[in-house]
Amino acid sequence: MNIDLHTHTNASPCSNMLPKTLVAKAKEKGLAIVLTDHNTTASWPRVKSEAKRLGVKAFLGSEILCTHNGRNCGELLALFIREEIRAREYPEVIDEVKSQGGLVAVPHPFDTLRNNFKVLDKVKGRVDLIEACNSRCYLSSFNRKAEAYAKKNNIPGFAASDAHAPFEVGAAYSIVKAPEGDEASVKRALLKGNLEIRCGKAPLKGHVVTALAKWHLCPDK
Repeated sequence: MNIDLHTHTNASPCSNMLPKTLVAKAKEKGLAIVLTDHNTTASWPRVKSEAKRLGVKAFLGSEILCTHNGRNCGELLALFIREEIRAREYPEVIDEVKSQGGLVAVPHPFDTLRNNFKVLDKVKGRVDLIEACNSRCYLSSFNRKAEAYAKKNNIPGFAASDAHAPFEVGAAYSIVKAPEGDEASVKRALLKGNLEIRCGKAPLKGHVVTALAKWHLCPDK
C-alpha cells in the first residue's frame, strides 16, 4: 500500500485544500491517506465520505501542538485515532492516542524552522514512529537527522508529504507492506518497520501557499 501518513485540509489554518481535493489527489496518485489536521478532526466526515465515493483508503489522525508545563514543546502526530484528541500536555496526548489504539509519531523532529518536538529524548520509548522524511522540510539535513535518529533508536521511520496544497500530496510517501490493506495490518506493518520510504521534496511554493492560507488569501476552488 502506498500511503501518505501526514496530510492537511482547510480545517488547518495553514492549508487551503478542500477535503474533496485532498481525496481526489490521493485517488489520482494511487495513495491511501491519513488526515492529520492541526488540533482538529473537523474535516474527517467529508474526507471519509469522499474517500468512500472514490474508493480511496482514508484513516483519521491529527497533528497536535503539545505543551510542557503549559509551554509549547512542539508537535506530535496521532495516527489511526477514533476521535479528536483533547489533551495538550504531551504525556497526556500520548496516553490519549494510545487509549484509542492509535500510533504516536513525531513529525519533522529536527526541523527547527517549524514546531519540532523538543522533548523527544524524554519519550522516545513511547514513540511508535519517526517521520524520517517530510517533503516540506526546507533543508535536507533536517530529514537526514530524523532518519539517523530513527535508526539509532530502533524506531521505524516513514516518509510523508505534510501536504498543505494539492500539488504537495504524495510528494513523499511510504510503501507499507500490508497486503490486507486494512487499518490493523497497516499498523502492524508500520510498527515492524515493514515499509519503504519514497522521500521526495515538495515545491517551495507550498510555503507561499501556507502563508496565504493563514491570511485567507488563497482559497481552493
